[in-house]
Amino acid sequence: MSSNTNNVKSSTKFFYALGELPGGYLTTVLSFFLLIYLTDWIKITPGWAGAILFIGFVFDGITDPLAGYMSDRSKHKLGRRRIYMLATIIPLGLALVGLFTLPSLVKTLSLAAKIAVVLSIYFVYIVLYTFYTTPYFAIINDITDDYDQRTSMMSWRMSLSILAVLVAVVIPDALGLSDVQTFSDKAFFLTSVIFGGLVIIAGLASALGMRERPPKEQFVSKFSFKAYFVDSWKCAPFRQACLTYFCSFACLAAINTCMIYYLNYYLQLPKLFLPIAAGVMLIAIAFLPFWNFMCQKIGKKRSQIMGAVIITVGLLMLALVPAGIGGAVGEVGDTTTINLSIGESLAKFPAIGYIATILISCGFSALQMVSSAIVPDAINFSADKEKKNEGSYYGIVTLVFKIGTGLASFIIGLILEFTGYLEPPIGMVEGQIIIQPHSAQVGILLVFIALPCLLAILSVVFLLNYKVDREKLQEHMQ
Repeated sequence: MSSNTNNVKSSTKFFYALGELPGGYLTTVLSFFLLIYLTDWIKITPGWAGAILFIGFVFDGITDPLAGYMSDRSKHKLGRRRIYMLATIIPLGLALVGLFTLPSLVKTLSLAAKIAVVLSIYFVYIVLYTFYTTPYFAIINDITDDYDQRTSMMSWRMSLSILAVLVAVVIPDALGLSDVQTFSDKAFFLTSVIFGGLVIIAGLASALGMRERPPKEQFVSKFSFKAYFVDSWKCAPFRQACLTYFCSFACLAAINTCMIYYLNYYLQLPKLFLPIAAGVMLIAIAFLPFWNFMCQKIGKKRSQIMGAVIITVGLLMLALVPAGIGGAVGEVGDTTTINLSIGESLAKFPAIGYIATILISCGFSALQMVSSAIVPDAINFSADKEKKNEGSYYGIVTLVFKIGTGLASFIIGLILEFTGYLEPPIGMVEGQIIIQPHSAQVGILLVFIALPCLLAILSVVFLLNYKVDREKLQEHMQ
């Protein structure tokens, strides 16, 4: 379809973007709080907690191509993608409640029992999440083929995605989940119920509010492992986009997952979580129009490179902030109280830290939006134009992303465990922290700064030979 017949209504863009809220809520709540929930509340060792996340991501990734393939084959009158969104969104919201409720019931049992319970409910959650998100990701190709319209749609989507992250920071903080010493079964339960409800409302509204174009020809071929897992990688733009997307979101996930460890145990300023995490998201939203403009002016490839450089510089600057500025006193393993308000904590955070936070926010915005906008274009160069089987290729994208992100989570858990991270004892009160050994503080820097920097740099490396631009996409789609 040519670009002049490919304009997308603002209402369609809005309802499309609204479908990102469930994934934004779920990804944020789990990336910020699931690992620390398992290590500090359920008392699963960091190595095993990281392994659980890795196993879950691998299982999740394996199911993605199947979910995409099944949505490609769907002939439902409500739309081949939207029917899966409608069918899974309510159970998905309920699964989130189970994920943060059932493990709490067995936290006094053996390690093996706790692992078994967590994995069981996690697998259920993953299947539902996959069969919602993979068709949702693919639906953009069923709405438009235009390079700039997709960029605009992705800007709308990322605006709500970052807004979802902000909401998923503010509400848990109000319930006491930003301070590991105020964890409680009630806080985790209320958090899961609130976000389970928000997931259901947003997902239903999106699926009912937007429309997808019917495919020119219904896809009826059998699922082929070789076609999707092997042949797709022979297409250079698709391979490059997959790896860039993976590195970008793995970088952001590592930052989200490890921020609470950095603020609590490295800086010893637990009250900074809300202003820093919320500030990053607000500034990232503010930068989205800038990145939309840059994509139009210099292209998506250069914008991605620019964003990766900015976030790397910001992270390296944050490494210069000295440890222990919260002033905790005690020996390694001691519990101590940090009697600092949010205002006092902000005053202790140095100027270089604020500059770094702004740079990280700007880069965060770019990596999230631009890498997502690259994927639909690259899929057009790999998917069959006649069979309209984009869903299966989106499954491959998310497979690569989730296995890689799971591996990153596993690495984070291993580094924390091998560097001597100490779990806080039961019975601590608000404002208390446990003094971590120097080795664990180094480990926190590795997972919060070094690992995301490496991933951001790799996102650039994989994109260096990427050649898809506006003109080549239009030529290919004719």
